[in-house]
Amino acid sequence: MRHSLRHASLKYELALTAGAVPLAVGQSSGEQAKRWRRGTERNCTVCRKVRALLIETGLQRREFIRYMGFGLQLDKCVRCYAGATRQMLVRGLVEQWAARGLDSDVLRAICVDVFGLGVW
Repeated sequence: MRHSLRHASLKYELALTAGAVPLAVGQSSGEQAKRWRRGTERNCTVCRKVRALLIETGLQRREFIRYMGFGLQLDKCVRCYAGATRQMLVRGLVEQWAARGLDSDVLRAICVDVFGLGVW
């Protein structure tokens, strides 16, 4: 685990034990901290993969934030839905973000290469 992620995880766990961050129902501070850490690690992994894909496609660095926003929204969709519902939502996300000015080919590449979705 990278130093900054480790530091952020410890900081979050301290905030939980101090009562500065509310606990989820039925979870201890340790369980919630582990859950937060796993989510943060997953986001870091998605971030690295999206960044690598954007470098391959030759997009400018300033476009990263917009494509990362798509990636995080897609990640939530992938975790929460399955089957035909997921496929329909993913296509809708691609259309929505393409309407915002992002390249639909790059969006599809994120779906396939980063998340392993064989939608197209």
